[in-house]
Amino acid sequence: MKRLLTLVFCISFVMSSPSLAGKRPRNPSPGPPRGAATAGTTFLAWYGFESGPSCVTEGWTRVDITAQLGDYWHVDDFSGLAGYSPLEGNQSLWCGARPDAGDLTLCGYAVLPGYGNNWNQAFCTKACLTLAAGAQVQALIQWDSEPGYDATSLEIDDGCTDNWVSIDGGIGVWDGAGSDTINVAVAAAPTTAKFRFRFAADGAWSDEDGLWGTDGAFTLDMLTVTNSGLGLEDFEGEAVGDNDATDWETCTPAGYGDFAGLYNAITVVQEDPCAINLTCVWGFFAGSTVNYGCGGFPAQPAVPYENARGQYISNEIWSPAIPFIGTGSEVILSFDVYKDLPIEALVFFTWRVRSVVAGCPQPWLDRDYVYYGGHKFWLRFSESIGDLIESGADDIQIALGVVDMFSFWDGIYGDGACHSHSPLFDDVEVVRVATVGPTWRVRHIDLFQDNFAGDGTTTGTARADMAGDILPPSNPNIVPGDSAVVSVSDPDVGLDYHQTGVPSSGPAVYCYVRVDGPHGGLVSGALIDDARYTYIGTVMAGGHPWAEIQLDSSYTAGGSVVADKYNIDLNDNLFVPGDTIHFFFGAENAVGNPTYFSRKLDGQGDDFVTANRSEAGESPMEFTILPAGGWIRGGDILYVDHADDRDGPVQTFFDTAFDFLGIRDLVDRYDVLDPSSLGQNTLKSRVTNVSQQIISCYRKIIWNSGSQERGLIGDGSEFPLKSDDYSLLFSFLDQHADRPGLYLSGDNLAQEWLTLIGVSPGQLRSKYMN
Repeated sequence: MKRLLTLVFCISFVMSSPSLAGKRPRNPSPGPPRGAATAGTTFLAWYGFESGPSCVTEGWTRVDITAQLGDYWHVDDFSGLAGYSPLEGNQSLWCGARPDAGDLTLCGYAVLPGYGNNWNQAFCTKACLTLAAGAQVQALIQWDSEPGYDATSLEIDDGCTDNWVSIDGGIGVWDGAGSDTINVAVAAAPTTAKFRFRFAADGAWSDEDGLWGTDGAFTLDMLTVTNSGLGLEDFEGEAVGDNDATDWETCTPAGYGDFAGLYNAITVVQEDPCAINLTCVWGFFAGSTVNYGCGGFPAQPAVPYENARGQYISNEIWSPAIPFIGTGSEVILSFDVYKDLPIEALVFFTWRVRSVVAGCPQPWLDRDYVYYGGHKFWLRFSESIGDLIESGADDIQIALGVVDMFSFWDGIYGDGACHSHSPLFDDVEVVRVATVGPTWRVRHIDLFQDNFAGDGTTTGTARADMAGDILPPSNPNIVPGDSAVVSVSDPDVGLDYHQTGVPSSGPAVYCYVRVDGPHGGLVSGALIDDARYTYIGTVMAGGHPWAEIQLDSSYTAGGSVVADKYNIDLNDNLFVPGDTIHFFFGAENAVGNPTYFSRKLDGQGDDFVTANRSEAGESPMEFTILPAGGWIRGGDILYVDHADDRDGPVQTFFDTAFDFLGIRDLVDRYDVLDPSSLGQNTLKSRVTNVSQQIISCYRKIIWNSGSQERGLIGDGSEFPLKSDDYSLLFSFLDQHADRPGLYLSGDNLAQEWLTLIGVSPGQLRSKYMN
């Protein structure tokens, strides 16, 4: 059967793709096959990167994302900036940017004054200083940046060899917001050295994208280094805008470097067993001095590792401006990508899109994912991007890239030891579909997750939380997001506002909810317990009554509204084991056209959008409070669907088997939403009491992970999963009184279990066999 499935997969893949091409990691599934264009489809762009036998860029440009677009340390008097003032005298040094509509690198910033994503800005002493004992760096300082991610540090180049390290001095780095007078001792004195203040920001949450508002990153005044012969710098003698002072100057660090290149694909290693690309492809190993020897191909250059400056590759290729013509709110980006990107390598592929409005490039937008996959095949990747395009866009641009996340995720998702030459890109297509109404983008990791009672019983109430953990991977705790979140917009006419007797009472975005189980038939305001959300009333869809609940806008931690993003939280003190909560979403644009979002196959399959509310109501999404109906009806099987909608989806095969055996209504199911995103939502993440909620309820656990490569059974070691699923399963087998059964299936799941228990298949003890 497995060989047959593999053969069918290869055949369909070749036919559908003839030429074959964060944040949060994600292993994408194949996109839909190419087919005939629907009526009203406008082909905006197609790039194959070849002309006869020659490879051509077709106007695409290579970009080193780590290279800075300007020097933003400068002298400023803050004239015209309300609320800003120098720290001393009439002028101070400021790492920040003013509004400037004429500067194409700044005109698309959501908010200014402030700072931008990926800034890496430094201000240094010009000369190599000779330091006497007792040397100190002294200054007045003020800072304002995203805490925990964007920060300014004081660094020293001891010996003036261009080897910069942070000076702790008891202060660490400056992030968040504050001000101080510093006197930082130089522990290495006497010596020769240079000094710099360096501000570094990550790729999101700044004034550029509007997700974190600031007053600019850092302000300096009354600056000197004592016992060095260096004079006091008060920035009063410089002109506003100068980034050079008497003894100090901007010294923006060099970028990592550009390694993008266009190659004849027959010269590049391809291990796809189903097909081979014979045209031209983009890669990111031009000039690389490392090779893919670790994968068995020493003659193949690989994506480079950390450089001598401690930097990691972040390269992209950018399309030329694509005229945004035609009509319709649905825009689809498709491209071929060769994935030899096991998550352990910590190298990922990326994509982004930006709009050009009245000649001004807007911020680059994406889904907050970086993408991986180690199966060594070409993937036709397709993404709906209409909701990311700004209203009034004249042109759009596409970016495809590679990023090494070693500095963020070393030891969490992998070790970065083996780099391949992947990703490779080819055959980029952008189409606009003449759909009417709002366009949707929903991450499954942001939807409601199956749950268990919080008090560890089979009768208590359970929270209605999203699947994803909001804590960083390095934090050993798991805290699911409190609400489900969706993105919806209409790039043509915008969203409507729901009217309840007062003007503009909020965007017309809704969640439709009904319940089966102990709370079956509940359709009222009791489904919510937060004034942020409004119970509108009852509507019919798919033959059932549904509670219509208006969503609220989503906000950043700093209190700013996130454009086009909305959330819904249901009552956290209502649902009990046996309740299955069905839901789907809807929105209406400014001219009265609605669309609805749900998933196929009774809410377990592919996403779909429809203008027919009943169609969505016939296939709603759902989450269940376990143990559920199967256990209540006398069943003893728990099926863990760790594949979600991937590979078929796999669940349909199990459902068919359960139907054949006549036991489908006796089986409980726990869905791990978006499993390749490693959202910390596997079984143990939600079980509070293994003895009461698992062992006393089930005798058989079926756990299927499909083609998932990593994060299959957590062992409590945090990396890559914090959830201790191994302990839960071991307790189930070891402590159950009725000789339980455990069935593990998937490409890697059974082997991972055997590795955890420390035995080979031949050594597997009979007590674990059913």
